[in-house]
Amino acid sequence: MIAEKYVGKIVRKLKCSRKRQVEIRRQLLSDIEAELESGETFEIVMERMGTPTNVAQEFNQDMPEEEKRCFVRRRRLKFIGVLLAVLFLAGVLLYWFFPKAGALTDGKNFRQSDVEAMAQNVIRLLNENDLDTLRQEATGLIVDYLTSEKLDEARSTVAQEWGDFQKFGRSYMSEIVQQGKAYAAIELTAQYEHVMVTYTLSFDEEMRLCALYMK
Repeated sequence: MIAEKYVGKIVRKLKCSRKRQVEIRRQLLSDIEAELESGETFEIVMERMGTPTNVAQEFNQDMPEEEKRCFVRRRRLKFIGVLLAVLFLAGVLLYWFFPKAGALTDGKNFRQSDVEAMAQNVIRLLNENDLDTLRQEATGLIVDYLTSEKLDEARSTVAQEWGDFQKFGRSYMSEIVQQGKAYAAIELTAQYEHVMVTYTLSFDEEMRLCALYMK
């Protein structure tokens, strides 16, 4: 076992083809085994041969040019292989973490009518300032922002005077997939007495409110 580790250190430093490395490894192990069988200790054998670095340098100095070229090609191919693997992994991670949006159609995750109805219900709760009920239907960080103070601040950035709610306008929906989870996003306009407000809301697969934006 000690001899194999010693020889392994030598072989890893050889600048030649894989086939030549195998041959040298076999040769070295055979020579060491012969000396051990003759009564020599491994420590004496290793002292006579030298450190793995010195032994490898001696082999490399006498290595044919073709073997050296094989080593360069092999190292270049290994580098390219590692680089491609890293790029592939990076691509997979980017695809996984970054959201991918597409048209929302009736399917296994969402129905357009359900998303629109839920969005309208959220806006009605906002109009009535029924934040306790709204927080029960929300999830994630958005829950902490559903307070009268924060919502009044958000409303003031749109207009100082809104007036009473009048009617809903057109809506646009999309489905977003991020980290394997699907979300429904909807942009819905609402007409008030003094201003037209565009709401952007998103819901998870359990139709819980995840995000809210108004402009």
